[in-house]
Amino acid sequence: MSSYCPDWIFNLSSGMIATEFIAKNTTLPALSHKYVDAISKEYEKIDPELFQEAAEQYILMLNELEVGEASLSYLTGFCCYKINFVNPKTKRNLTGLFSKELKGTASPEYNINNAKKAFKAYIFAMRSGQMELAPPGWTIEKNIEIELLKDVAAQDVGIESLFNQ
Repeated sequence: MSSYCPDWIFNLSSGMIATEFIAKNTTLPALSHKYVDAISKEYEKIDPELFQEAAEQYILMLNELEVGEASLSYLTGFCCYKINFVNPKTKRNLTGLFSKELKGTASPEYNINNAKKAFKAYIFAMRSGQMELAPPGWTIEKNIEIELLKDVAAQDVGIESLFNQ
């Protein structure tokens, strides 16, 4: 039986890609391939274009809101939220004997519409005061408890990746 990436990890990874795109000024295709390579070590391979499109949608939403330089804070906050919460009232349990959060699914549950809805819901909750941005000093590389994503977030995209799409 195949194991597909959980929806929330797809959304989180898409947010991480968008964050790196803005912070490190590299291409979305190169970043998407970097995340596909890492995630395919644990789950079925995801089409890199899905990651790229989801990250683009996040960036376009922020552009429509005209948040400007705060875009990076919104994206980092979304990543922090996806790691730590299932929804605004339920904390995500990533550790312990009974945690099923990292368990793959039998069929793909992730898609662009779900990713857009998740990001839009975070933005709405954050702007209405139900959620906050990431705490000061919070970074994906330092504060993520998922080794697979911690390692990929810390990797730089090699120059060869920029040309091998």
